[in-house]
Amino acid sequence: MSSPVELSTRMAALATWRSFTTAAVAQLAALSFVRRGSALILGKAVPQFAYAPSTMLTFGYSADQVFSVLNTVGGFGKLCLLIIGVVNFILIAATAFNLSILTSVGLQSSGFAKSPVNQINLLPFAAAALHVLENALFILSIVSSSRALTSLAGTLSIFRDLAGLAALIVVFVSVPLFLAHWSKSIGRDGRQRVQIVKKAE
Repeated sequence: MSSPVELSTRMAALATWRSFTTAAVAQLAALSFVRRGSALILGKAVPQFAYAPSTMLTFGYSADQVFSVLNTVGGFGKLCLLIIGVVNFILIAATAFNLSILTSVGLQSSGFAKSPVNQINLLPFAAAALHVLENALFILSIVSSSRALTSLAGTLSIFRDLAGLAALIVVFVSVPLFLAHWSKSIGRDGRQRVQIVKKAE
């Protein structure tokens, strides 16, 4: 099994515009499907529960909240929610990947590319792991109508939001550092004189 240092270094090596763009396309496509689908089935006026984007903070939900909605959607609606739940796994992974890349770029540009600081780029994956588990429990609760599983998913969403909030704060701090470094690297003729992303040492 790879150590956190090795995983962090691998993510830093993947911090390129090409990989970011590819993941961003997947993220936007999955986000559109999940948000539109869940809003259509669950309604825009209610929380999206486990299907809320990783960048949206809900800080928990109860079994009563979930089943007050699920009991009104019918069998076809629940089937649609299961499909949305599967696509949500793609959204979770793509979002974590992109947040990790943005964090890696910011850390490398500001001179914090060495261990242990560079391991901060794994924080989005910690939030994603919690979201994956929450999403799986939510899907199981739809299938089994288990209030216990739904309550557990709602509790996990609190920890997912806390980890996600920490990841977002890191991105909001690191990206401006990258932009400041990048702006300094451009000469008067407008050509960039240094690489945007450097490989982590």
